[in-house]
Amino acid sequence: MTSHIVDSVDHLNAEWSVLSADSSKAAAVAGWLVEAGVFTPDEAPTDLRTLLKELNLRDCVLGRDHTDWWMGALLQHAIGPGETGRLAARVVLQAMLPAAVKTARRMQKFDRPYAEVTHIVVASLFEVVRHYPLHRRPVKIAANLLMDTVRISCRELRWDGPWLPGSSHAPLNDARNLSEDTDQEPEEWALRSELAAAAAASGLPGLECTAEDLVGSRRDVVDLLLWALSERVVGPGGVAAISDQYQGSVVPDELAARRAGVRPAAWRQRRSRAVSQLRQSAGIWLEQTA
Repeated sequence: MTSHIVDSVDHLNAEWSVLSADSSKAAAVAGWLVEAGVFTPDEAPTDLRTLLKELNLRDCVLGRDHTDWWMGALLQHAIGPGETGRLAARVVLQAMLPAAVKTARRMQKFDRPYAEVTHIVVASLFEVVRHYPLHRRPVKIAANLLMDTVRISCRELRWDGPWLPGSSHAPLNDARNLSEDTDQEPEEWALRSELAAAAAASGLPGLECTAEDLVGSRRDVVDLLLWALSERVVGPGGVAAISDQYQGSVVPDELAARRAGVRPAAWRQRRSRAVSQLRQSAGIWLEQTA
């Protein structure tokens, strides 16, 4: 891998610092958002870094509708040609960059260098932004962008031939037809693939699964357990105790306890405590996934 791939995220952040210092770029982006009614002329930030921070703060307060509002306004320009399209797409890319990095970490199952996976995910995200069908999918934009990115990245990481961002090479075209291979909506399949990758990356017993396994209640349980683990609601031991009991074939407590190096009674107590912690926090998880 070349050095520009190794440092792709650092390069993007450095580039963002330069863009943020360009008042003309900030004025253009702020103008689009003022025109869309996201900001009033008096409150529009004068640099891009502050602009994104303000949008993020408002997203936290106002929710997904606000995100759709400002992202939709920028995507109207991002799909256009020339410098205007590239600038609008670059702002959306920067806003989605933390999610892209997190997604790349979840995709290590492809046994490729992390820097390469990150480069592919970020390049895929930029392509998705530049070609997003806003007229057909005007809601849940951030989630759709991420799911499309996962879908394209998965296909690209399994592709042996060359591919350049911006080309019409097979991985991009194949990804758009993924639903023909799976009899499911591409967004649904991408979400399940990402969830399966995250479950595998956890390394916990009972969470081993494929995208095909993640249907119905099993998908909900895996999603909840991974959320609880990432938010430190339940520790790895508690998640393992629950997943052993509720995922796939039930593991006998004696076997699970022996594997964990504890007594069966202690294992059951650990599971009971973890279930109680999950019940107390499940409302937060439901709000975040609604």
